[in-house]
Amino acid sequence: MKENAIRTQVGELDLSVVLFDEAFPLNLPDHVTERHRHSEYEIFFVLQGAISIEGQGKTVRAQAPAAVILPPLFDHRTIPHELTGYCMYFQWEQKANRQKSRRLNEITEALRDNATAVPLSDEGSFYVRQLAKSAKSDCSDGTEPHLTALLFAEVFRPLFSVGASGASQKIRQYINTIDLYVYQHCREPIRLSDLSKVLYLCPKQISRIIRKKYGCSLSELVKKHRIALAQTLLRETDKSVSEIAAEVGYETPNYFYVQFRQVCNETPAQYRAHARGEA
Repeated sequence: MKENAIRTQVGELDLSVVLFDEAFPLNLPDHVTERHRHSEYEIFFVLQGAISIEGQGKTVRAQAPAAVILPPLFDHRTIPHELTGYCMYFQWEQKANRQKSRRLNEITEALRDNATAVPLSDEGSFYVRQLAKSAKSDCSDGTEPHLTALLFAEVFRPLFSVGASGASQKIRQYINTIDLYVYQHCREPIRLSDLSKVLYLCPKQISRIIRKKYGCSLSELVKKHRIALAQTLLRETDKSVSEIAAEVGYETPNYFYVQFRQVCNETPAQYRAHARGEA
């Protein structure tokens, strides 16, 4: 089993993580561990099936998708149930020369006595799978610290309140990045998976953000950008409609013609004439 050590920062805290590449392979039978304990926090990411943690007088069962967090020195055994998932150890550390934060106190208190199960969002599951791919790879692409920080923010979100201003700022950053990416790449095919690599969000979450902000799908947003660019070229150049269609990313002039009429309620030639006062 391969392990991958990661260091990152989450707010005012330093985070040290060891991620195992394949904690529960699909081709192995369920295996109940002997009772044991670890000096670090341990967290199980349950992507399929379920897991039971038999601890100190209590059993916690978590059904996918979920995360189960175990405190340091917690005596336990794990019982997988057709489980697919991943396991990591982690430690929180206060940044140097700072007083112990309220958030670190809250984390320590909330996870002190027993296993804690929390739901794992689509975004959290996406980050886990991306980190697992990285752990299996022989070379790093440098995204692991950022993905780890995003994952822990998702995992701890159900336990601690998140300030509305911080959440709003995060959404604004996503929207700004989407706007810039679509503007720069609207001449090319753009998929939600392309934006996932930029935003470190799962496609479903990106689709929700776009739908909430723009009231349309990604493909419709790209079309609006392409048509807006075509309008500029029709007004300010003498390029033919076929040339403009190719320049803004359409493979055929006929498809461009149909798309333009859907958005503008007139043909490209009619738009050019009206824009130049020639109609």
